[in-house]
Parts: sequence; C-alpha cells; structure tokens
Amino acid sequence: MRRRKRISPKEVIEASNPEREHGYIKFPGGRIESVDSSEIRSQTTSYCDKEKTRRLWEESGRKRYTDIHTHVRDGKREKNPRYAVPSEPDLRGFLMNDDEKSMVIAQHDKDTRKVAGYFIVRKTKRTPKSGYSFLGNTQQEHREKLHDEEYEKRFSEIVRATRQYEKAYLDKNGNITEALTKIAGKYDLQYKYLPAENYQVNNKKDKFVLRRSLEGKVERALGIISLTGFLFSILFLSGITGNVIGATETKSLIGLISILIGLTTGGIYLYLKKKH
Repeated sequence: MRRRKRISPKEVIEASNPEREHGYIKFPGGRIESVDSSEIRSQTTSYCDKEKTRRLWEESGRKRYTDIHTHVRDGKREKNPRYAVPSEPDLRGFLMNDDEKSMVIAQHDKDTRKVAGYFIVRKTKRTPKSGYSFLGNTQQEHREKLHDEEYEKRFSEIVRATRQYEKAYLDKNGNITEALTKIAGKYDLQYKYLPAENYQVNNKKDKFVLRRSLEGKVERALGIISLTGFLFSILFLSGITGNVIGATETKSLIGLISILIGLTTGGIYLYLKKKH
C-alpha cells in the first residue's frame, strides 16, 4: 500500500484562510489535524470543536498533545500588534489543562499568506499539574473539584499569574520578555521563537518581521526608483517648449507618469521605514 505523504504544519497553515484564526492539534508521531469549530463567533479567535478533539485524543490513547493555533493581523490587534506571543487566555488555558504538553502559535501573514514564524512553549517535568483535563473532565466535574481547597488554590494562582502577564501584554510599552520570563520561571516552562525564512523577531520580542538585510535592500531599491523617477520627471518637464504640440503632450505625459512612480515608490519607502 502506498504511504500517504505527510503534510507539514507550515503547509497546512499556509493553505488556510489568513483572514481568521485557526486551531490544530498534534499528537506524538501523528499528523497535524484541524479542530476548528464550525461555529465562527469571531474572526480573530479560534474555537475548538471539543467533540472532534476528544475523539482524536481517545484514538491516540489519551496521549498529551501539542495545541497549535494561528494569530492573524486584525483591527483589534493593530492597536497593540503582539502577533507572535500568547495572549492571557492562551497561557491560562495552557497552564490549566494537563492534557496539553506544548503550545505553538503561528503568526500567519494575511498579505503574503505565509507563516512569519512560530512561538513555542512547552511544559517540563517540573511544571506543576493543575489536576484538570480539558478533554477528560466535564465542566460539571471541574466545578465540583473547585470545592477542593488545594484544587481551587492552584487555579486561582494560575489566574493571578496570567493576569499579571496580561498587564504587560496589553501595555504598548510593556516588557513582554520580562513578563514571559517571569511566568516561565514560576511554572518551569521552556519557550523559544522560531522565525521563518527571511523573518526575524522584532526588538520588542512580540512579533516576527522581515529581516533587516532583506528589508534594507527593498528600501534602498525603492529609494533609488523614487529618486530616479523624480529626476527623470524634472528633466522631461524642464525641456518642454511651445514649439511642437505633439512633443509637448508626449513629454508631459511621460513627466506625469515619472512623478507618479516617484511619489508611489517614495510613499512605500517611507511606510517601510516607519513600520519597523
């Protein structure tokens, strides 16, 4: 029997709609599986189909898994675009769920449809267990467990820790590296950034951007085109006389096109300079 080609997480994610967030699950030795809910309540929040996820979990022998989901650019996040790192609900859910061994956030660029990079966080042997299984416990069982003093204490501590992290996450000038280091130290987590080809982590360590070398080349090229277009337009327009009407019209048109090219490329150049 011919073996089915294994598709990489990158291929799966880049084939999805970059206008909204998507959720996936991966078990050790298995392939990445979409667990998106058919119910779309928000373009920028991925909702899990719990029944499908539970079925896959049972088929795996109840193995601990990796949660993978995308972060996309949107109006809400544009005010504070921390696309690469986990939000407070991401971290809270991760720490509360003993089934989840690691979490991967893929920054999906909706302009290029490419994955700009991954943020990976994993639990270690020293990470304290919460006692809760997202797939193994019902909400009713969880509520009943909250009557246990130790169980309730663990959950309250997770909520306090992730809300402290959220303060830095929501603050434009918040130090996300410090906040991540603090919560990783508290819960013995390991994390790393994995940029895609031609991308790097920005200075704030909260999103992936084009590498400076590549961006610099693009900026220099646009700058040269802009300047050339501007000079070209001056030469043509300054050479216009009233003697030949046909030549005047042609030169005027070429000059106008040159100005438009110069203004357009100049605008793109300034935008790229300001963007990062």
